[in-house]
Amino acid sequence: TGTYYDSLSAAIEAANTDDDHDIITVISNTSAGASSLTITKPLTITSENEYTVSCSVSNAFKIDTGSANAIDGTSDVIFSGKLTFTTTTNQIVDMTSGDVEITDSVSMTGTQDVVNAGGRMSSSSHKASIKISGNAKITGTEPTNEKGAIYLAGSGTTKLIITGGTISATNKSHAVRFQSKNSTIEISGGTLNGGASGNAINFLDADNSTITIDGGTFTGYRAIYSKDASNSTIIINDGTLSANTETVTFAGSSGGKLTINGGTISANTGNQAIYYNSSNALDIDITDGDIEVKTDEKGHALYLAGTSSNKSTVNISGGTIKAYGADQGGTRVRATVCFASNANYDVNITGGTIIARHSLAIAKESNKTATATINISGGEIYAGKQAIVAADGLTFNISGGLIDVSNTWSEFDGDNGSQYAIVTNSGSVNITGGKFIVGGTNNAAQVIYQAGDSTGTTTVNGGLLINKNTANTKIFSDKVNYVKGNIIYGENITNINSTTEATKGVTVKYEENDYNFYTRYAATNAEKGEMLDGASVRLTAGSTGLRFTSEFAKVDGATYGTIIVPASYLATIDAFTVEALTTKYGENGFLNIVANDGMDVDGDTVTIRAAITNLDTYDNYGTIFAAVSYVIIDGEYYYTAFDMANNARSVAYVANEALADNEADYTLEQKEILGGFLQQD
Repeated sequence: TGTYYDSLSAAIEAANTDDDHDIITVISNTSAGASSLTITKPLTITSENEYTVSCSVSNAFKIDTGSANAIDGTSDVIFSGKLTFTTTTNQIVDMTSGDVEITDSVSMTGTQDVVNAGGRMSSSSHKASIKISGNAKITGTEPTNEKGAIYLAGSGTTKLIITGGTISATNKSHAVRFQSKNSTIEISGGTLNGGASGNAINFLDADNSTITIDGGTFTGYRAIYSKDASNSTIIINDGTLSANTETVTFAGSSGGKLTINGGTISANTGNQAIYYNSSNALDIDITDGDIEVKTDEKGHALYLAGTSSNKSTVNISGGTIKAYGADQGGTRVRATVCFASNANYDVNITGGTIIARHSLAIAKESNKTATATINISGGEIYAGKQAIVAADGLTFNISGGLIDVSNTWSEFDGDNGSQYAIVTNSGSVNITGGKFIVGGTNNAAQVIYQAGDSTGTTTVNGGLLINKNTANTKIFSDKVNYVKGNIIYGENITNINSTTEATKGVTVKYEENDYNFYTRYAATNAEKGEMLDGASVRLTAGSTGLRFTSEFAKVDGATYGTIIVPASYLATIDAFTVEALTTKYGENGFLNIVANDGMDVDGDTVTIRAAITNLDTYDNYGTIFAAVSYVIIDGEYYYTAFDMANNARSVAYVANEALADNEADYTLEQKEILGGFLQQD
């Protein structure tokens, strides 16, 4: 049943006479007519079989339904079925207002702006939405100009919804050309293919607009190109975005926020996966997803080249950010995360993974004046050579996470020369926690390197530093201020730096292998006293042992004491305190000697001596013990500084040193006691 019309124009004219949602079923190949067809009422144009609708004029279908439901996703005009719309000109669908859906296997091919909600939207009251779903195909074939297969623009509010289908353009044209303020793009599926020099989404002058991507495939010269779109938002939750150059780009005056919660963003030919190069501030949040430069050494995964006078913020809490990360020499630094502008940044890394397959993970181009504070409290950073380079203007505050240049991870690609977890040039590095690993066989490897003529500062105030290198002999450069922190290292390491010897004898298990262990702690709260270097053997018959000595300023009513533990305990705690040891080993799991005996007062100086006694097994003679002293004032603990080189000894070592002292005047009994401690050797 129904009414038969001999032309599509006659059927549309009849449909425009009432508000019912009419359905026009095309039953043969036909023409749209010699003039534009205006649709003002709800309508579906469909077919059960494959038919072609030839469109000989621009703006073949003008949509102006004025729907109150505009841009809410309810479609007024639907093109469905198996229809193919063709034209040798442009704009098959041209909208002023309303909601259009193109679905099923409908195909529309024209030169440019094939589906258009643009120039006719001259009023801010105009609203229009376009939805592409099913297996629909929209193809733009414009040979020379920069146009789009789908075009949204004008003064009104627009919305583009893509759940399926394929939108393609050729040459310089874009799959989607979006130039609409206060508007929205929502994509959860489908494929968008920009031309060889065109973009999947060209986001131009789209102030206060939002792109949300929950799926789909995006290819082109760029996947998303945002230019002069201030206060805009791009959210990527899923999908696959790839490009021949920069994949996601912010240029001109674009700014606002980029959020990446998932998906894959990759640059295929060694460019930038994310390229921020605009004059407005951009906040970037990365919680998940894969961001990668897949090929040669010339690309950056995250390239921060903005010029805004306002600070931009980058938060990384998840995902994987990966590039080759090679230093090209000169001013070109191809770090995975690269600062390449004169702007100001706050970067917070709390999770995720950053990988430089060859060399640099985080660095700055040397001819730029960018300033940034990079706070690292979690996540993992892997690099082939230098993971972090603190250049002029960069401040790194590291309290957690992993920084690994051991070359044992699967993505490594390159030699292992000049391995450093941290390189400080003229920037600043403050370490209070985290794990830092170097490995390999190159003799230039150090956990932290700072050249003698550099103007930067490096302070180590915590963390675990691991040098598995088999050739180098040092942990740090001499300019590194090592206040506290745990270090484990291989047999070839002889020095912490040029002036501090790396002690041997305290070993810990790491990756199923035994490594030497070293640590240092600063005085806590305030420096009230100090441990004297070394130790002595207590020679009292029946109560021999290893004795440590410390000195404090006299404080009336204060309590003094000393903690003594096997030095290997220090690898399991993050502070050499009663509280930390009690938490780990219990109240009776370590020796806490409150000074009663063995305390001398000389004027304003208190000297306390504490000994671990009854070392009656040969194993204990060779065990290295560590000691720290404290004073309690008004219930507050004040600990002395601790350095394993000065405040950790075995009784066998001390006895040997004592017997080697030709100026000492020991009795025969005392010499026998000292000699007894050497029997294990």
